[in-house]
Amino acid sequence: EAWGAIPAGGGFTPTLPPIKQDYEVRLHPKGRVLTIVCESTWGDVNYLGLNGVEVLTPDGSRLNLAHATATADPIGVCALPGMATDARRVEQLLLGGESQWGWLAPFTPGTSCWVEIRLPEAVALGAVRLFNYAKTPSRGVREFQLLLDGAIIFGGVLRAAPLGNGGAVSGERPDFVQTVLFTSNQELIDSERHHVYTKEDLEDELQVFDNGLLANQRIPRDSSGRQQRPTTSCIRS
Repeated sequence: EAWGAIPAGGGFTPTLPPIKQDYEVRLHPKGRVLTIVCESTWGDVNYLGLNGVEVLTPDGSRLNLAHATATADPIGVCALPGMATDARRVEQLLLGGESQWGWLAPFTPGTSCWVEIRLPEAVALGAVRLFNYAKTPSRGVREFQLLLDGAIIFGGVLRAAPLGNGGAVSGERPDFVQTVLFTSNQELIDSERHHVYTKEDLEDELQVFDNGLLANQRIPRDSSGRQQRPTTSCIRS
């Protein structure tokens, strides 16, 4: 039996691709519903977001997500009062690296947000590429899990977008994608290895935070002392 091959019985032999990652992955898992569970941010305590998602097949081809559907919980800031026209909607994630605004949702520490991408049919995964929220990097996802048809296939830390990037507003954006590999295809590994990060690799980025909050961040509270969620500017496409 070939190294890393999936047994005919439908089970699998957990094994790592020949590159270090934080999670022992299944090679070429196959499914239809990809879920991203977002567990924390890079410091913001009110909002959480992503910019884009791309799915690669085992041969390295980018899957066309034009006929996929996306939903989220919370659905996004577009559900907040006065924000119905905001462009940061979950379907923006299907545009991957070409997404102009990404998705932003209300967030409460200690809870999870999730994004579900439903494909037209089951496909085998070679890699998933994630672009973190760029307009305000502290609102980007930090700890996350990937599920395929309800089964966890990865868990780790997502690299924050560079500080000062400003997202689409600044025009030219740097390369800040992070790749999760599910393949032993050496060509695909070689093309994506510089986009693979471990928790250890990202430890230095924690230095700009103080106990999980940006050093200059203050949590607004109402007259009774309860935490308030500050508003975010509405972005129109």
